[in-house]
Amino acid sequence: MDRESYLEQELVHFNLLEKAKDILLNLGKGSAVSYIRSNYHLLSKIYHPDLNPEATKLASIEMKRLNRLSHIIQQMQDEEIIDFLQSRMVPSSDPRQRLLLVEDDVVLLDLFQKVLEIEGYCVQSATDGQHGLNLFPIFQPDLVLTDVVMPVMNGIDMVRRMRGHQPDVRVIYFSGFLGMESVCQGISEEINRQSCMVLSKPFKISELLEAVQTLLQPVNFHPFVRGIHCSSIHPLCELTPERKRIHRRKMSPAGEWFR
Repeated sequence: MDRESYLEQELVHFNLLEKAKDILLNLGKGSAVSYIRSNYHLLSKIYHPDLNPEATKLASIEMKRLNRLSHIIQQMQDEEIIDFLQSRMVPSSDPRQRLLLVEDDVVLLDLFQKVLEIEGYCVQSATDGQHGLNLFPIFQPDLVLTDVVMPVMNGIDMVRRMRGHQPDVRVIYFSGFLGMESVCQGISEEINRQSCMVLSKPFKISELLEAVQTLLQPVNFHPFVRGIHCSSIHPLCELTPERKRIHRRKMSPAGEWFR
C-alpha cells in the first residue's frame, strides 16, 4: 500500500479525514494542517494502554496504529498534507454539478444556497473573495456565482485570479452597483475577454436559475445583463432613471427581489 492510501485509511479509521476536509474548506490551509498534526496528542491520551486497563490489548493495537500514523505525518511537509487533503475533497461518485457561491450578504447567501441545493446542485459557499479563491482549487466548481462588491477581495479580482488556474472558468456575476464606473469597467473588461453572465440586482430567483442552467449547458452562450446588452461598456453604464431607482430598491417582504 502506498503512503497516501495508507494515510487515507488511517485518517478514516481515526475519524479525522472528513473533519480535516471541512476545516480546509471553511477555515483554510493552516487550520487544517494544525488539526492533522495536533490530534496525535489528544488521541494518545484516549488509546494509551495504561489508561485502558479493561481493554489493554485493543488499546495497544490502536496505539501502535496511531504511532505509525503520527510518524508518517511528521515526515510530511505542510504542502504535502494540503495536497493530500485537496485530492480527497470532491467525491468522484457525486454526479451533481458543483457551484461555488460567493456573497457577503449572509441572508442572501443562505437563501441562494438552499434554492440551488433544492434544484439538485452541489453548492459550496464563501462570504468574501479571498475565501472563494481559497475554495476554488479545492472544490473545483463547474460554475462560479459571485457578488461583485465585497470586503477583503471583490468578485472581479477573485475571478481574475481563478482564471490563472482555470482560464475557462464559467462565471455569473451579480451586483446592485452596476452604475458605479469602477464596477462597470471591471465587468465590461471581463465580458470582453471571457464568456460570463451578469445579473443586475434586484433579480428574481427564476432568473438566477435560468442563468445557471444556461451556463452549465455544453453549448456556446452569450454574456448579458438582465435588461441591458453588454457588448460594450457604454450601454452598461448608461442606466436610465428607472433602472437607478430599481437598483436602490430593497428586498420586498416576499423576498422575490434581491438588492
